[in-house]
Amino acid sequence: MSASHYSLVAVKSEDNGNTWKWLSTVASHLTPGAPEECLMPSESSTVYLKNGSLFTVFRSGGGGKPLCSTMSHDDAKSWT
Repeated sequence: MSASHYSLVAVKSEDNGNTWKWLSTVASHLTPGAPEECLMPSESSTVYLKNGSLFTVFRSGGGGKPLCSTMSHDDAKSWT
């Protein structure tokens, strides 16, 4: 399967999951400057850090590849 089929997005619900708002693309094959091993994101986990930033760690492509991570310092509007 092509990497173009993989994107990890941030969404938010403020009504207990009845509706969802798209916030941003966290990672995808189009992420500028992303390492090649992080271009097929899946199976993620995100936490708020004490400083208010969001930290996301995710698998990418399986097959023993290392985990990838990214951070947002603007409440999921952008990721680095």
